[in-house]
Amino acid sequence: MVQRLLLAGVVTFTLVASGCSGGKTTIITPSSKPSSSSASPSESQEASQEPTLAPQDRLDPDACVEVTSANLDLAVATNAEEAQKAADVFDKYAPPKSVQEAIDHFVGTGGVQYDDPDYDKFNDRIDNWVKAVCPL
Repeated sequence: MVQRLLLAGVVTFTLVASGCSGGKTTIITPSSKPSSSSASPSESQEASQEPTLAPQDRLDPDACVEVTSANLDLAVATNAEEAQKAADVFDKYAPPKSVQEAIDHFVGTGGVQYDDPDYDKFNDRIDNWVKAVCPL
């Protein structure tokens, strides 16, 4: 199971990284936004808050590699410390509030727990944002 998950993660990373390597992109510089756990809108409002980014909101190829690596690191984290290291990388790129909530959730659970009833919801938020800022 772990080998299958790791293989899926490596394939996803490779596809995303290769998609970030071509074409003209505009660089988004990392922000120094600290991680926060503030109150958030209701789930129905969050579900409708998909990241909508203009072309200038796309990350440069190096940032895409860093973000997709952090996504993979978060997916394979086995404790809160490893998950927090991945979260720190995401923080540099100021993800939307709903994505930050998902990242904070996985840090709080000590990494991704595949039996977590909220896994799909939070994982989709992160994946959709990564795909939006680093399109193939």
